[in-house]
Amino acid sequence: MIGQKTLLDEFRQLNEKNRFPHFCITCGKLGSGKHTISLEIAKLLDSDFILVDNKIDNIRDTIDMIYNTAKPTIYIFENADDMSVNAKNVLLKVCEEPPKTAYIILLVESLDNVLDTIKSRAQIFQLTPYTKQELTDFTQLNNYTITKEELDFVECPGDIIRLHTKSC
Repeated sequence: MIGQKTLLDEFRQLNEKNRFPHFCITCGKLGSGKHTISLEIAKLLDSDFILVDNKIDNIRDTIDMIYNTAKPTIYIFENADDMSVNAKNVLLKVCEEPPKTAYIILLVESLDNVLDTIKSRAQIFQLTPYTKQELTDFTQLNNYTITKEELDFVECPGDIIRLHTKSC
């Protein structure tokens, strides 16, 4: 993974101390690596992971699964800031006291769209801005062609992917 070294180091330290939170929110711009960092957490914790759509019925089904799964599993709720208020309230119940085998990660672009009651129960991780060198490394690693002017305009790997997709 390119970038987010400080955050990855923090995750490693929490894991080494057996203090990785069972409920957290990862916040960052679209394309900043929220999903990728969640998969890195799954590797770090040697856990299975399940991607969960933010619809209320999927959340209810997942909560049932959370309470009935014995193997450590990471539940990644994508686009959690787009959940309905009812879906957020359903999720709140499991976030108050997640089972020991469950790691719940909400991926959001903006904390403004997350209920205060949910934020108060979570450890919040903010993805950091990418350096121009990290973005250059990303383009080279993925064989993307990008001009210096375009590099000045992009902020994260997702921007580069979208730019490359538009030009194809």
